[in-house]
Amino acid sequence: DVAVNVAIDGGAGNDELVIKGSTADTLQPTLTNIEKVTVDGNTKDLTLSLKKAQSVTELSFKNIAKTVTESNGNVETVNILANNATDKAVTINDESLKTINFSDVDDKGASVAAKGKIVADKATELTINSNKVTAAADAVVQAANATKIDINAAKDTVGLTLGGVAKLTDLTVNNKGAFALTGANATDLDSVKNLSVNTEGAFSIATATSLKNLNNLSLNGVSADLNSVNVGTATLASLEANINVSGEFKLGTTTAKGDVDFNIENVGALTLGAITSSTGNASVIISSATGNVTLGAVSATQGNLTLNAGNTLGNITIGALAGDIVSVDLGGVLGTINSASGNKVEITSNEVTYVGSEISKNVVEITAAAGGTDLNAQVIGGAAADDALTIIGKGDTQTITASGDLSGGTLTLTLTDATKLSSL
Repeated sequence: DVAVNVAIDGGAGNDELVIKGSTADTLQPTLTNIEKVTVDGNTKDLTLSLKKAQSVTELSFKNIAKTVTESNGNVETVNILANNATDKAVTINDESLKTINFSDVDDKGASVAAKGKIVADKATELTINSNKVTAAADAVVQAANATKIDINAAKDTVGLTLGGVAKLTDLTVNNKGAFALTGANATDLDSVKNLSVNTEGAFSIATATSLKNLNNLSLNGVSADLNSVNVGTATLASLEANINVSGEFKLGTTTAKGDVDFNIENVGALTLGAITSSTGNASVIISSATGNVTLGAVSATQGNLTLNAGNTLGNITIGALAGDIVSVDLGGVLGTINSASGNKVEITSNEVTYVGSEISKNVVEITAAAGGTDLNAQVIGGAAADDALTIIGKGDTQTITASGDLSGGTLTLTLTDATKLSSL
């Protein structure tokens, strides 16, 4: 152990002070020309003042059994090594902190699992690097004032936990293997506006169940499971999501006031929950899907709804569609359309363009939207003799115009409620 106010001059070169098995509750060393301090074990809650150690820019922690609170320093880098208790936080009170590393090696240089919790509430931008972490709960970061966090996770890092990040707006994750971005609580990622993920393994979000302020989602790589995560609120201005993964992408519901745009450049399989835009447009453009696609109900009753899934090679399941103007293109779908509901695609709108599959059975039901006087439906394509189009007029419907071709399928008009109909 060292004296409370030990004075050490490291001289030329890069020097490290190792405090092993600390029994002190307070340390304020005078350090000159020492760049790094390592605390290896402590038996009491430790307050570490670096007021007289301004040369120290790097701290490492190992075998921490009690809390450590640092202050008054110029610390830029913190290394969380092995065997730190995750319920005994290391707190760094320096705005200068930029980098947190979860990484350790044994005497032979082989990676060992890092473990610990760090509270970095004064940091505004952080880069978190992790080498080997065996559970997301073993690497915990709290950063109350951070607006930007970049996470670089090596293949042996299975996850990381973020909590108390209420000001975080920009989050980037680069993971080499399967990785679970975990919230300490369900709402911990609600402040994030821009999420960018580059994944070389299976990416997922755990514990956190919402991204209420997300405006931009960029996801590239292997696969991503956000099935339990719901995006947005009724006041969200907009969402743009750009997805390019070789495997599966899953996402919960999306709710916004403004535009919602999903651009699926490539996906193995796709599951999107219900999508709602109360005043804007909603679009789902799938450039390539090699597997099955499942899409919940999509609503943009005051805007345009666009669904282009024409390059889906598997089966496709589509929920009810509702928009002021609706455009659907399923022209290249090779699998079955809505197999669980008699192949029927339900659309509520007063202006519809529907391009049916040239391979699969098309059953389309178009219902006039409430309040609309003119219903225009154009249905194109289709190849099966049992294709079917049903048009349903409502109380305000005055004219119905149906055009296009379903290659010999049937047309059914349901006009029971269309008491004001004057033109067909």
